[in-house]
Amino acid sequence: RAFLLCAHYKDAALCVYKVGPDEIGYEGKPMKIMRGRGTVQSLFRGAGSQAILASLPPHQLKSLYLSSASEIAEAGLGGSWKEFRTALSEIRRRGFAETVGRINPGMHSLAVPIVRADGKVAGSLLMLGPATAAARDEAVGLAPALQAKAREIAAALAEP
Repeated sequence: RAFLLCAHYKDAALCVYKVGPDEIGYEGKPMKIMRGRGTVQSLFRGAGSQAILASLPPHQLKSLYLSSASEIAEAGLGGSWKEFRTALSEIRRRGFAETVGRINPGMHSLAVPIVRADGKVAGSLLMLGPATAAARDEAVGLAPALQAKAREIAAALAEP
């Protein structure tokens, strides 16, 4: 598994730190991790981005939807404002975003938001692994640990 720390940067997710391998094995083949330090992704692609997206305030989501409806639909987040809101509500309810093969084919991504004490999203903590059923189940089981780590990061951001 690899872990990435992503920051909310303008209308994107910026990967600022990575721990773990540069490749993950899937079906006996190595897959290069396409997200690394310094890469910028749309807020609509990948779990790390979607965890941030789901934590944005409603007025910002509405603005993003109005300017990016086709990209949102292509990302599978809904073909209407109502569907988009529902998809983001589901991410918030679960407490994590999860995608398979959005950036790397055969790769499973699970991410939790990092929300500061003032309620603003600072970024996300992303875990990458192979998209096998067993690895995906294991990742979902690790979501509470990622959420706890995200809370620690948020608390550290609040320290003077």
